[in-house]
Amino acid sequence: MTDKTEKKPGKNYTSSLINLAILALAIYYIVQMPMILMVIIGFGAVVMIHELGHFVAAKSVGIKVEEFAIGMGAVITGIKRTNIGLRLRVMPSIICDDNNNPKLVFNLPILAGKEGETEYQLRLLPLGGFVKMLGQEDLGPDAVSDDPRSFGNKAIWQRAIVVSAGVIMNLISGALAFMLVFANGVALPPAIVGAAFPGSPAAKAGLVPGDKVLKINGQSSPMMSFMDLKLASAFSGKGENVVFTVERKDGSVEDITIEPALDEKLGLRMLGIEQPVTMKIGQVREQFAIDELANMGLAAGDVIVEANGQTLEYYGEFLELFRQHTDGQAPTEQNIKVKKADGTESSSVIKPTFFVSGIYGMEPQVIVEQVAPGSPAEKAGLKSGDIITRAGSQAWPTANDLPEICNNSNGKAVPFTVIRKEQDGTSSELTLDIIPQKKFSLVNLLKAQATPARIGISMSRVMTGTVISNAVDWSNQAIEGHDNISLANLPRGSQITAVADGQVSDFEDILLALQKHKGSDVQISYLAPGSAVNQNISIYVPDNKDWYIAGWIPDYGQLADLPLEPLETQYKASSTRESIAMGMAATKSFLTQTYMTISGMLSGNVNMKAASGPIGILKMSYTVASTRPVEYYVYMMAMLSVCIAVFNFLPLPILDGGLMVLLILEKIMGRPLSTKAQEIVNWIGLALILSLFISVTYNDLINVLGG
Repeated sequence: MTDKTEKKPGKNYTSSLINLAILALAIYYIVQMPMILMVIIGFGAVVMIHELGHFVAAKSVGIKVEEFAIGMGAVITGIKRTNIGLRLRVMPSIICDDNNNPKLVFNLPILAGKEGETEYQLRLLPLGGFVKMLGQEDLGPDAVSDDPRSFGNKAIWQRAIVVSAGVIMNLISGALAFMLVFANGVALPPAIVGAAFPGSPAAKAGLVPGDKVLKINGQSSPMMSFMDLKLASAFSGKGENVVFTVERKDGSVEDITIEPALDEKLGLRMLGIEQPVTMKIGQVREQFAIDELANMGLAAGDVIVEANGQTLEYYGEFLELFRQHTDGQAPTEQNIKVKKADGTESSSVIKPTFFVSGIYGMEPQVIVEQVAPGSPAEKAGLKSGDIITRAGSQAWPTANDLPEICNNSNGKAVPFTVIRKEQDGTSSELTLDIIPQKKFSLVNLLKAQATPARIGISMSRVMTGTVISNAVDWSNQAIEGHDNISLANLPRGSQITAVADGQVSDFEDILLALQKHKGSDVQISYLAPGSAVNQNISIYVPDNKDWYIAGWIPDYGQLADLPLEPLETQYKASSTRESIAMGMAATKSFLTQTYMTISGMLSGNVNMKAASGPIGILKMSYTVASTRPVEYYVYMMAMLSVCIAVFNFLPLPILDGGLMVLLILEKIMGRPLSTKAQEIVNWIGLALILSLFISVTYNDLINVLGG
């Protein structure tokens, strides 16, 4: 007779090491960035409230609760009441012996009494939580038990209370948090148009900086913010219009109908507007930014109050002054009046600067803007300011040609010919051999794309001079009565010398000259590369703006934009009654928005790219916690609580909504689904949830990594 002693499973050393590594990494980052702890506490509080709902409901109907856990994964600490006090287990599945018996177990001689039935746990990953009830299984049918306190032995209405309690608690806590925030006051961007991008649906419809939105599709709200404008467009269907009732700066009220356009990158329908920004210079840390501001006579705390005598309230109004308003005439420089931080006033001048991507298909030369340290370009001697006239066999390459040339020459030397302006004002021509190289990119790996070979430069286009790198056929359609609508036959490297017999010295001159002849034929003179003889070509200039991508923006030197403070309005209730009303309205609004987002994804109106998962939420939470006042963080946690409520009540197996559907089916059928059917349903649900989790995590990684 053989002794078959039951063996306990051995300790999983690999799992323990992984858990310890995760824990050590978490502790390191919390020490380095304390705000991470605030994020974990906030996220954990939202989860705890949800699970507390299940816990209290289960206790109230007599269900035995074995575990109450915040977080997922390995147990960090667990506490349970015993007849001799509180039993504390520390990392029981990580620090244990070969038989999986925990080593760090402490009995605290407090609160001794009747043996408790629930262990309260804090787990490793702050990405969820759960309540483990007797007989209740997430991935299988409820366990058969004779214990009357088992989940499956309770009446359907009792189980329904337990299942729905988490969602109800999230909604209640979200509403209470909103009420608290509005009672104290929270600063949010108001429902005001800061700027409308040229050519956007908003600009075409006539929205201008300073327009205040009073109603959306006839609906108003005492707490309408800029986010409502974005959401109204995001949730619109294809071909669906949104009606905005706006109050102009002169006090007039007007209804404006807009059809939002799909932003392919974001996967959302957009109006093409920016939130309002003040004219006050914000705080900056970088010395180069401080220096550039000083060159313009500006510093942190200064407010630009006027430009050429026009009073300014929004940054969008300032940008409008640099947009061309008359064809053939460039915007003028702006004399600005500045109210200094110390109360004094000063004046300065900001000039317009011209940018161009193409004019009638003509593209400017490519100039090296920056060279990355240690890059193949730097090693070969390429410098900022070099004009690239040849790359390999391609003369006068465009900004679109160079990436392809480099990618096709990975690891092989490519001769680059450049024109370099010397310190004495003269120019010299150099040929440099540069070896494009591939650099590992996690974003490309996630996108299953081949990593391109690059030389490590950023490029821009030469605004001075009139030499073109290429001329392409900008139009795919003929214009009736006009055959001369393309400059595609112009040789690369040609220099434009005149337009309609008027001399031109740069691309700004070319655009202005062509604009003066809109709707008519015009002659362009040019010198082909290596030729000293002018040649002429006649073209027809359409009476629209489709033939050029060019314009003017303020010249801020090395700054891409002014570091201005955003405009925010204090949303604060004047009474307890109003805070309750605002809190309930906010809860209803975000409840509706979350359902509309999910509905939009299912219908195809909202792209999955717009969804965020745990990583995206944690990143956003950290940003808010580290940069905004605490009430803003509470506001965000209230939003998250409502979103979690909606998601958990979706009719998907293993979610609360799916469990509720099974209970309804059990009531209708008079019996629960068979064990096999429940297993199949639950595994299908798990597959759907995992697919969604993988999808949103993929989106998060791409966004976080800057893809």
